[in-house]
Amino acid sequence: MNTKTKTFIKQLVISVALLVIALPGYLRAANEPAQNEKVAFVTDRDFYVAGENLYFKACNLSNLEMAALEWSKVLYVELIDGNANPVVREKFTFGENGTDGRITIPEVIPSGYYYVMAYTRWMRNFPASGFAWKMVKILNPYSEEVVSGNDSLKVDASGNWKVERDSTAHQTFKRRQNVSLDLLLPDVNDPTCTTTVSVVRKGSHVAYHQQMDVRDPDYDKVTGDTIVFIPETRGVSVNGRVVNRNTGKPVAYARINLSVLGGEGNFHGTYSRSDGTFHFAILDEYGNRELFMSVEKDSVPCKLLVDNDFIQRRLAVPNMKFRLTPAERKMAERMMISQQLASNFRLRTKPDSMKAKKNEEYFFGKPVFHTDLDKYIKLPTLEEVFYELVPSVVVVRHHGVPRFFVAGDHSDLRLYPPLVLLDRVPLSDMNNILSIPPERIKSIDVVNATYQRGDLIYGGIISMKSRQDDLAGIDLPESSFFLEFQTLDQADSLHLLTDVEGAGSPNIPMMGNTLYWNSDLTVDKDNKVHVSFDTGDETGDFEVWLTSITIEGKVSERCVPITITR
Repeated sequence: MNTKTKTFIKQLVISVALLVIALPGYLRAANEPAQNEKVAFVTDRDFYVAGENLYFKACNLSNLEMAALEWSKVLYVELIDGNANPVVREKFTFGENGTDGRITIPEVIPSGYYYVMAYTRWMRNFPASGFAWKMVKILNPYSEEVVSGNDSLKVDASGNWKVERDSTAHQTFKRRQNVSLDLLLPDVNDPTCTTTVSVVRKGSHVAYHQQMDVRDPDYDKVTGDTIVFIPETRGVSVNGRVVNRNTGKPVAYARINLSVLGGEGNFHGTYSRSDGTFHFAILDEYGNRELFMSVEKDSVPCKLLVDNDFIQRRLAVPNMKFRLTPAERKMAERMMISQQLASNFRLRTKPDSMKAKKNEEYFFGKPVFHTDLDKYIKLPTLEEVFYELVPSVVVVRHHGVPRFFVAGDHSDLRLYPPLVLLDRVPLSDMNNILSIPPERIKSIDVVNATYQRGDLIYGGIISMKSRQDDLAGIDLPESSFFLEFQTLDQADSLHLLTDVEGAGSPNIPMMGNTLYWNSDLTVDKDNKVHVSFDTGDETGDFEVWLTSITIEGKVSERCVPITITR
């Protein structure tokens, strides 16, 4: 079976599955419950100072069929406090092999026990206790505020967590020494889905399994037995519904436009479903992006309601009493100094950093016709500009109402209205467009071929660019708005002290409480991994932690102590 055939079959299976689960009012049959996804979560350590990076690996432990289908392409990772209030919210690309990345702990949060939770959109159809959870301890030495309660956690003594401490392998190294180790993996009988290694300050990694008591009191009110959240099989999604502005009732088959401003200026179009809901997949976008959204349906006064992309249900987690042992206080002093020094130096930008694209080419590529208005004499109206300078665009008036047509060799061009864009924002009020003073328009691009974007077909594209990138002062429809939207964050599987700019110079300190983190290890035939890192300017006792997770979710760890001296 060739690659194209496999891809087609995979897409067909996903489409059929989505068709089934997206049926309105679809309920989980008692004898055929919907399958949930399963995620395991590993961090570089468990004790942090505010302002540090938390590195993680998330494993996809879903059943083989669901994982192979890549049922979900996005993993939501949140840092919440003991009162279940969100502190950090990020999204990462997710697949059969899981994902890895980092989140930055805010410098302003109070000291306390926090929780990292990870879930997919599909997992929100199930109780939050099925999410991936990890408790971490965070100290803010510059704030007296503390998030602290009186709850406690159980230590799981079951066979799901096993730790081996290999004190016989203890070695001593010097500052700024390159360390090269060949380490035997933890003893694991079952197949593993991942193995990570972290070199961290002694005492900052806690070797026990936390038995989480997560309460999700609003689950039955929000979802219950109904499938509410469809999986993100393509990427980050924007979801919501269209309602009548006056009655609040759902509006079916309304035309919805979505533009991603900046970068390539991606445009998406779709129709609302029979229940007023809509779904957009926003692909290959990273960081916070500004979206423009609009909706229209003949003379119906429409309103767009966009769903919150992160979970909004009220959760309850153990609010632990925050205290530091004498050993932790001593360790915290060293950690605070290292974090403070490290924060003064910027991380080197990695070559594979997935940043928002900054090219000026639009989503439709190179236009067939490009008109730079600066090259021509000034004309009094925009309609005359089209007539004299853009012959591929025809303005036709019917009962005084103007319409745009794009001329070309494709016979179906006149069957559909063209997509008209101004600074990448779609517009449909032709009178409003033609009222724009020509001196406020810099250029006009035209694509004279039928163009399909999402569910919508257009009779060509007319894309105008204003001189000041200010929409030429035009009034936008009442049913439209701009939205700041969070897309994907950068994946990151490797951390080194030498990641700072200027590393290697004696004047640039290489400090950090995690000397090394790697969530993409290569295991040799002898069940060993090769680890290489620089000790930087740190001194004291550190530990090398190898963590393996089996496909059944069992965790095995091996700890090797090391000492760094002057």
